[in-house]
Amino acid sequence: MTNYTELTIYSHKSDILNKVGAIELTDISSEVEFVRLLQKVMSSAGNGTYSVHNDKGLFAKFNLKNNEIQLHELSEYTGALMPCWNHFK
Repeated sequence: MTNYTELTIYSHKSDILNKVGAIELTDISSEVEFVRLLQKVMSSAGNGTYSVHNDKGLFAKFNLKNNEIQLHELSEYTGALMPCWNHFK
């Protein structure tokens, strides 16, 4: 994922995006590595649904519940694979 250097994280509440953080990426080649990176940034965030964006748009979406992150594999609206999954081996 070297072509993405900064990803912005937003919370989803009442269809309004609120920026809650950002992460710097180098080479993340697995879901486990990406989730660990997100957990570091989201350690003080509340339960909810969050999205990760780059300059091209939506990169990933995940649910956070009790400090556990579950990445969405498919878009709930289009059924398309979330872009982050294209970068995992």
